[in-house]
Parts: sequence; structure tokens; C-alpha cells
Amino acid sequence: KNYKKTFVLFPNVPWDAALVGADKLFTNVYEWVSTTIDFFMGKKDFLLIIKIHPSEKKVMESEKSMHDYIKEKYPKLDENIKIIPSETTISPYSLFPFIDVGIVYVGTIGLELAINNIPVISAGNAHYSNKGFTNDPKNTKQYQQLLKENLKPIDDQEILAKIYGYFHFIKK
Repeated sequence: KNYKKTFVLFPNVPWDAALVGADKLFTNVYEWVSTTIDFFMGKKDFLLIIKIHPSEKKVMESEKSMHDYIKEKYPKLDENIKIIPSETTISPYSLFPFIDVGIVYVGTIGLELAINNIPVISAGNAHYSNKGFTNDPKNTKQYQQLLKENLKPIDDQEILAKIYGYFHFIKK
């Protein structure tokens, strides 16, 4: 099926240390994922792909993976919502040519999307939030509004993201 837009959600693993202090719009990453899935349910013109973090296959048995959480909460997803499991050999980077909007919480993938000039919605307090190259909603209403908008790359997004990445990862 042809979709008007393709969104890809890149959830962190629930036990990721990067999530400490990351919550700003949502109480946790699970609520963010649920809110996003709920938003796309019934929106047949838009494709939501959820690319489960590759580290989930290594999760301890006592932890609930994001994939398990989604399967329990949503036994039947609409056909416009697809999950790419952690075990897949599909790299997130191989999806880049097909992504209209990337949706992240705090993962470094958000910076990588911005460097590749793909519009990014950052729903958590990422180290790169509010640096001028991601869309950083201030509340859940604004988050859902951004999902509705026809987002394009922010002016100078790619260069700002590259400069930030250089200083954050190389010079820091």
C-alpha cells in the first residue's frame, strides 16, 4: 500500500541508563510509545514503523521488553503500524531513505537522523534536544500536533547536527 508519509519510531530499551532524567512529556518511555501508537491507530494514510532496539534480544528475562509491552497492550495493531523486531538483520540506517519523520525519545539515532536531514521529533530530554535541529515539543498536545504537521528538515538542520555531533563526540 502507498502511504502519504512514513514515520519510524525508535524506542530505547526500557532499561537504558540514558532514560534517567529523560522524561519531560511522558512519565516514561512506555507511555510515549502507547501515546504514539494510539495516535496512529485509524490513520490509514500514514505508516508507523516501530524499530525495536537491537539490544532487546539481550534483555534479562526479568525485564519486560518494549516488544513484549506492545504485544501485550496491543494484541491487534492496525495494518498501518508495523513492528521490526530486535532480532532482525534490518539496520536502522537502511530505513533512512524511506523515513519522512523520525520519532525518538533520547536515542543517539535522533542525532543521526538529523545529520541525514530527516525531520526528527524528540519526545524526551536528549543531550541534543533544543539545539536547533530537532523538533522538541513542550507538551503532549504539541507532540501530537507535530505528528500531524507536514514536517520538513529544519533550516540548516544537517550542518547544525554535524557541528553538534563533532563537538559532543569528538571534542568533548
